[in-house]
Amino acid sequence: PKHSRACLALLASVLLVSASSGCAIFTSKGDYADYRAIRLASDEQAQLLAMQRYVARHPGGHWRASVQATREQRDVASFEAHKATREGLQDYLRAFPDGVFAAQARSRLSAIALIDQRKQQEAAHAQQLAAERKQREAELARTWVSRFVGYWSRTLSALSAWGQAIPEVAQQNPAFSRAFGAEPRPRCTRDECVKYYTSSYGVPVPGGTRVERSLSLLLRLRMKDGKLERAELLLPERGFSRWFEIEQRRAVVDGDPEARTAAVQWAQAALLALVNALGSDVAPGPADYVLTPIDRPAIGPTGELTDVTAEDPSAPRNRLSNPQPGQGPDATPDVAELVKPDERPAADMVFAPLQVDKNGHAASPAALAPSAAAAAAADAEATQPSGEVMVMAPLAVPKEGESTASPRAPGAAQPAVAPPPAAAEPVAAAPGLTRVFQWHSLRLVVFAAAGDAASPAYDGLVIERLPPPVAPTAAVRALRSARH
Repeated sequence: PKHSRACLALLASVLLVSASSGCAIFTSKGDYADYRAIRLASDEQAQLLAMQRYVARHPGGHWRASVQATREQRDVASFEAHKATREGLQDYLRAFPDGVFAAQARSRLSAIALIDQRKQQEAAHAQQLAAERKQREAELARTWVSRFVGYWSRTLSALSAWGQAIPEVAQQNPAFSRAFGAEPRPRCTRDECVKYYTSSYGVPVPGGTRVERSLSLLLRLRMKDGKLERAELLLPERGFSRWFEIEQRRAVVDGDPEARTAAVQWAQAALLALVNALGSDVAPGPADYVLTPIDRPAIGPTGELTDVTAEDPSAPRNRLSNPQPGQGPDATPDVAELVKPDERPAADMVFAPLQVDKNGHAASPAALAPSAAAAAAADAEATQPSGEVMVMAPLAVPKEGESTASPRAPGAAQPAVAPPPAAAEPVAAAPGLTRVFQWHSLRLVVFAAAGDAASPAYDGLVIERLPPPVAPTAAVRALRSARH
């Protein structure tokens, strides 16, 4: 009886616990825990993931039917809310891997992945093109002197109308006319036309940073009685050494004979290659030829800011614009395209030597025509070192559609004019550093200057017209006839 009362009390307590815990006593511990996670989810996405986890883990779970029904009701709304982004589609597939829109979501993700892959490829390609363009720009800047000298040596060698006045030369050679008339504009007297160029650069130094340098280049046409007889590509201040530095990225100390010799030999080899490229008609010149000393131009630089894009091969406009037919936008133009200005139907530079007085002011030819006495006095004065050097204003080279009356609007400020160079004795080329060639009616001279590093000197290339053969006199012709 006492034992029976104890058993009944224990049974009553078990029933009480069962009643207080609802139906949990009839489910597994995992089933209840996963269902409880659904009820305790912090947000909608967490709840959808908990529902997916429940139905996947408990196919015969106590609450599976109701949970699955709820998932099916929320399938469409979830897809619509998440279909616009990669992250949203991924969230939808995690919650509804068997959903109505699962295949569509996977298709959209594949398309997004393909687009992203293409974007990455395009970005990598653009980065590669930028690196190649930067490398090409550095290469063009490094070699612009070589291309500049190559272009002008070919252009001047191919000129027709040597021995004629500059206007006739310009008329008969439109490409030369456009290039020579481009900025920086040529500045002319009756005896010469000069174009000045300057380029700054840096040379890396082992164990240091770099040495800042500048290279000057003069392109000069020389006339006799107003007619073209000679063209000069001049590099002042031992320019072969500066050219070598730009292209080889190695500093040359002018006081070091070995370094100077190496630079001269390298530059002369480059120029000789240009001469030999003219063809098999190139022949060695006379062994006893002596180069006429190279004197300074009578016309000094203007000091104005000049645009050399028409002839500077490293200029961006010439490197990256105007691709040829059949070429892509990144195609590298050839040398002729790099240096020549935009094509025009006709020559836009037909110029005559400027007529100026001693003060550098424009004057009419009649006003400048001297009398016989004045001419004799001028000749006598020319033999004395007066120190006067005329600095001419830039030629007016009109562009299409512009008036040729004046290169500037009335009242416009004139460009700053640099002081003329100090008078100096002509500097002759050193013996053994001159190479002479003949090509048809032209003589080509490659030369380098000698002397200590403190004195100015020119290196360069001269192209000059050979003197025409002298016709025999009547007496010589009679003597030849008598011999025969």
